[in-house]
Amino acid sequence: MLDIGAGEGQLLERLRQRGHSGLLISLDPVQRPGQVAGHAENLPFPSAQFDAALLIRVLLHVPAPARALAEAWRVLDAG
Repeated sequence: MLDIGAGEGQLLERLRQRGHSGLLISLDPVQRPGQVAGHAENLPFPSAQFDAALLIRVLLHVPAPARALAEAWRVLDAG
């Protein structure tokens, strides 16, 4: 799961605390410990890498929301 615009990464941290054992990656323009620095419009990941991508309260804050959505689709695995 990729949390795009994760802020401090609280959502994925809660999932970890509840026992989620899959890959959880937090991405934010401001790099914090345990997170990846990056922007929603140009995700630093290969295509089809994630089963889920979260964009919670992100699209209002990016200059190109359509590009951010296209990037989220790109990194999602088919199915």
